[in-house]
Amino acid sequence: MERELAFLAAKEDRRVFALRRNGWSEERLQLLFVLNSIYQQVLGPLQGASRGGPEGLGKSVAIRHGSASFSSKTSGATLNALKDFNEMMSSLGFEREHLNLNTCEDIVFRLYGATNEPSERGE
Repeated sequence: MERELAFLAAKEDRRVFALRRNGWSEERLQLLFVLNSIYQQVLGPLQGASRGGPEGLGKSVAIRHGSASFSSKTSGATLNALKDFNEMMSSLGFEREHLNLNTCEDIVFRLYGATNEPSERGE
């Protein structure tokens, strides 16, 4: 995402400049990108496994993947980690919805829409 942000800035993307004007420093964007990656690569899949599925899969029947095992015993720790992560996101002023976006441009698009009036967005 860092390279994609540099590319957008180099092509003078108006959304990137508007975000900077509205207080989104490059460091703050990079932090959001890192937290997004942690969620998508680590916490999101753990959350999915800890929810359980049909026929008790992940609850009464453990899910095994390599050396990892997911069951009702491990879901509590996973859910606590997710709760702490979400509290950290909130304390940093980030929205939970930012975690489900896949690219830098997706995040920039969403932030730009949230921080600008419709007239500034060309609507």
